[in-house]
Amino acid sequence: DGYTVTTTVPLSQVDLVEVGQDADLSVTSTDEDLTGTVTGVGVLNASTTSSDPAYTVEIAVDPADVTLYDGSSAQVSLAVAGAADTLTVPSSAVHLDGTTATVQVLDGGTVRTVEVQRGAVGPELTEITSGLTEGDEVVLADLSQSLVADEDESGGGLAGLGSNTEDASSGQERTFPGAGGAGGGQAPAGGPPAG
Repeated sequence: DGYTVTTTVPLSQVDLVEVGQDADLSVTSTDEDLTGTVTGVGVLNASTTSSDPAYTVEIAVDPADVTLYDGSSAQVSLAVAGAADTLTVPSSAVHLDGTTATVQVLDGGTVRTVEVQRGAVGPELTEITSGLTEGDEVVLADLSQSLVADEDESGGGLAGLGSNTEDASSGQERTFPGAGGAGGGQAPAGGPPAG
């Protein structure tokens, strides 16, 4: 009496998926965003020919007033971690040295390195559980600056490399997407981390 979506999850991530998890779906035949719930996780390898085995995951699509077609393709996003009132920074701001994670912070015009503890880590945002407070100005690379010095400049090939929270060409503060709508290079608070 409804629609289901079947997908596969690789062995390296199958332990993050469990029955009852929420899913977001987009189907090519409709522009409406759909939701669903994981109803089953396969215990047997669904793909025996691959070096990275995959396991079948069944998702029941929540009732919606749309027409879906058998065999249609869908994009599935499963929420495997989440928290309320989290402090996040862009993942590119976090530097790893072995097991030590650090973030560069602008403090009174001086850049200092701060050791941080990470929570959930996503491709865009990383949860910071200690080491930073809301409002700290996190330093990111200025992507408009060249890493190679101009031919008429003397110095090494890393002359343009620096830590900036402002766009050097315009003097304007760069805005970074963050949970809770905060930005401007600050560590935003609120909303779940990307997972």
